[in-house]
Amino acid sequence: VDYAKTDVNAKVLGVSENIGEMEQVPILLTARTHLSTNPKVSPYIGIGIGYYLNDWEMSDALKSEIPPGYSVDTEDSIGFHVNLGVESFVNKHVALNLEAKYIWNRTDVELKSPYGTWIDESVDLDTFYLGVGVKYYF
Repeated sequence: VDYAKTDVNAKVLGVSENIGEMEQVPILLTARTHLSTNPKVSPYIGIGIGYYLNDWEMSDALKSEIPPGYSVDTEDSIGFHVNLGVESFVNKHVALNLEAKYIWNRTDVELKSPYGTWIDESVDLDTFYLGVGVKYYF
């Protein structure tokens, strides 16, 4: 399980403006295989699937520009990923980790008015992720 939160900007008439924040909690399942016979350094590759809990919050600037009663709704989504990484063992219980992951993900976004759905679009949420970590093995 991970967590990501990012500002979203839109360019309208050549001006970029913050329109809100996208919050995402992915629950990932990854199959990976280690490629090394070296006990200290272990590179790996993986492939997986994830269920993404998506939430959108409009910025105050956008709220002030649209009429009351309008809202943005994002659907939860399913995505796929591939990853490549390496673990370097400091001792038998602790490893340093470096991982790159590419995620393919789309979600449906609806702009709703008091009179019904105004815009219904599918939005790409593809992401490149680079992580550094420390793992402890029991």
